[in-house]
Amino acid sequence: MGQYYRPTIMKNDYKVETTLVSYDYDNGSKLMEHSWIGNNFVSAAAVFLSNGPRRLAWIGDYAELDDFEELQRKGKPITQEQFETVIKKVWGPESRDAGPKHINPIVNMRIGFLINHSTKEFINLANYVERVKDWQWKVNPLSLLTAVGNGKGGGDYRDDIYSDAVGDWAFDLIEYKETITDGELNDFEELEVFFAEGPRDAKNAEEVA
Repeated sequence: MGQYYRPTIMKNDYKVETTLVSYDYDNGSKLMEHSWIGNNFVSAAAVFLSNGPRRLAWIGDYAELDDFEELQRKGKPITQEQFETVIKKVWGPESRDAGPKHINPIVNMRIGFLINHSTKEFINLANYVERVKDWQWKVNPLSLLTAVGNGKGGGDYRDDIYSDAVGDWAFDLIEYKETITDGELNDFEELEVFFAEGPRDAKNAEEVA
C-alpha cells in the first residue's frame, strides 16, 4: 500500500510548530507524488525555513521504531520519547487540522541555499538543478533528505541514485536562504548528492559516480 507523508516543522527542542498536508496544496501525499523541483507543496515547507533554522522531518505514516533506530545510527540526538511524541502529533487522531492551509509559496527552489546547521552542510540549489538537468524526473532534495520511513510503501523513492542519503537530514536544523553573504558558509561543506528518476538524456549525460 502507499505511504503518505507530512513535512513537519519543529523548534530546536523537537516540539512541533506545524505540519503540512499535501491535499491543501492540490498534491498527492506519497513521497514521489510531490517531491519534484518546482513543486508548490515542498516550497511551502521551505517558507518556514526562510525565517531562521527549524528542525524538519518529512514523516511517513509507516514510520516506526526502526526508523528511530536508524536515526540513532546516524548520530541524531533525538530521544525515543521525542521521536514517538512527534509521530503521534503528526499522525495522531487530532493531527489533520494542526497546520496552516494554503500558504502561497514564495520560495523559488531552483535558486538559493539549503543550509543544515546540525551537520554544517549546505546545498547550492542552482548547482543542484544543474546536476539533475539531464534526468527526466528532477527530484527536490529537501523532502528526500528529511524523509522518515522511506522504502516501506508505494510511492517511495526507490531509485539507486544516492538512495543511501535519503533521510540524512531528518530532524536536523535547516534553513533556506535565497542569498548569502561572503564567507557565510566558510565553515560548511557543500553536499553534492542529487536525486532523480526516469531515463537520462544520453546526449548530455555524464557518468554518475
